[in-house]
Amino acid sequence: MVEKFESEIPQSGDPKPTTMPFGELAKTMAELYPTQLMEQLTKTFSQYQLPGGQALLESTRASVDALAAANKRVLENAQMIMSRQGEILQQTMEEASSTLKGLGSESDPKKVAAKQGEILRQVLEKMLDNMREVAEMTVKSNTEAVTTINQRVMASLEETRNMMEKLKK
Repeated sequence: MVEKFESEIPQSGDPKPTTMPFGELAKTMAELYPTQLMEQLTKTFSQYQLPGGQALLESTRASVDALAAANKRVLENAQMIMSRQGEILQQTMEEASSTLKGLGSESDPKKVAAKQGEILRQVLEKMLDNMREVAEMTVKSNTEAVTTINQRVMASLEETRNMMEKLKK
């Protein structure tokens, strides 16, 4: 589901903006960083042969995987929200164009003013509906990510408690 979105990012000293593919950022954050982190942790744990080290490593791996999944979900949802905002903008521009064409045909100033008032009311209602929709999408996205992380935190606490019990024996 990772699509390629590009945003212009000016580089210091470079008058011409460059582009950064959003999908590449998602790939880096969701896949490469957790993999590199786990490789480093595996090397470190294998050097010191700590008691319960393998269980700790597996717990850490599950935590890193949960964090990567949460990051991926946030990025996918951000792409979905940006896409929806683009659709809203396109729809708004099309509606504005047709509305302006309709206003030009009226010659009575009172009717024009009444039409403008009605158009303004409709625009404000539509704007509020669109803002509400995007806000709900954002809340849902954040809730999904926080839920994933909270579940992993709770599991990690239980794993830590179990490891401590085993070390006491």
